[in-house]
Amino acid sequence: MFYTIIDVETSGRTNRITEISVFKYNGDTVVDEFTSLVNPNCYIPDHITALTGIDNGTVANAPDFQDIAQQILDITEDAIFVAHNVNFDYNVIRNEFKSLNIEFNRKKLCTVRLSRKLLPGHKSYSLGKLCKDLNINANGRHRARGDAEATVILFQKLQAQEKSREVFSAFLNKNSKEATLPPNLPKEIFNAIPNSIGIYYFKNKKGEIIYVGKAKDLKKRVLSTFIVNHKKAWIWFVKQQISISNYLVVNLLHCSWKMQQLNTTFHYIIKWLNVHLKVFPYLVIKTETILYILLLTTVKLLQNQ
Repeated sequence: MFYTIIDVETSGRTNRITEISVFKYNGDTVVDEFTSLVNPNCYIPDHITALTGIDNGTVANAPDFQDIAQQILDITEDAIFVAHNVNFDYNVIRNEFKSLNIEFNRKKLCTVRLSRKLLPGHKSYSLGKLCKDLNINANGRHRARGDAEATVILFQKLQAQEKSREVFSAFLNKNSKEATLPPNLPKEIFNAIPNSIGIYYFKNKKGEIIYVGKAKDLKKRVLSTFIVNHKKAWIWFVKQQISISNYLVVNLLHCSWKMQQLNTTFHYIIKWLNVHLKVFPYLVIKTETILYILLLTTVKLLQNQ
C-alpha cells in the first residue's frame, strides 16, 4: 500500500497554493518526492509572508498549478492521501484541480485524528506541539517540505503503535464517523450528544462561541455540519476553529411548546447569550417561561465551563 504524505502552503484567504510538497511512502520508506513553489497568481498578504516566508517575489518565477498538475496526479495515483488536518490540504488541492476541470479523488487519512486515537493524552495535536512532544526534528516549519517531512516521521510513529492497522482501516472506511468529525472534536464528546431536540453551540480554541444552532436531532445536525455544504465559508471556519463542542440541551419535550415555536425559543436563547457570554450586543429577558429555559441552559453552561 502506498501513501502520499502532503503539505501545502497557501495564499491565505484566497486559498491558492503557493508551495506543495509530496512524499510517496510505501509503508516502510520514502520512495519518491515532489516539492515545488507555485505561483498563485494572486496577492500574498503580509501576515502569510510573516508565517511562511513566501511572498509574491518568491513565487514570481514559479510554475502555475496547471504546469505541475500532471506531476501531482502521477505521484498521488493509487495512493492514500495523508496530511495533518487532511481536509484542508485535500480540499485546497482538489479545488485547484477543479479550476482546471479535472476531478481529483483520493482516499484520505488524517494524522491529527490518527494521533488522537493512537497517541492519547496530548494537550495539543497541532503538528508543532506533537513534534515537540515526540522529539521530531521539524526543520522548516510552516514551509511545505518541512511540514510534510515532519508528518512522514509522525506517520511512522503512528504505524508503530499497537492496533494501528485496525485503526487505519477504520479511518479509511467512508462510513466511519471518525473520518468526518473535525480534528479537535473527540469521539467521546460526539457520542454523548443526544438524539433529541435542542440548542447547541460551537466554541473556538479560545473558548469563544462562534456558532449557535437549533435542531430536532442534535447529534444528526452536529454531524451534518461537517459532511455537507463544504463550499460555505463558515463551515470551513468551524472545522478549523472548533475546539470544544459543548451543547445546550433545552429539553423542549418537557415543555408544552410545539416544534414550530422553537424559532421563538431560539431567538430568546441567542439574546440570553448576548448578555451573559457577550457574543452579541445586549438585551434583558423577563418572562417566566424563558427563565425556565434559561435555568436549564445555565446549568449546562456551568457544567461545560
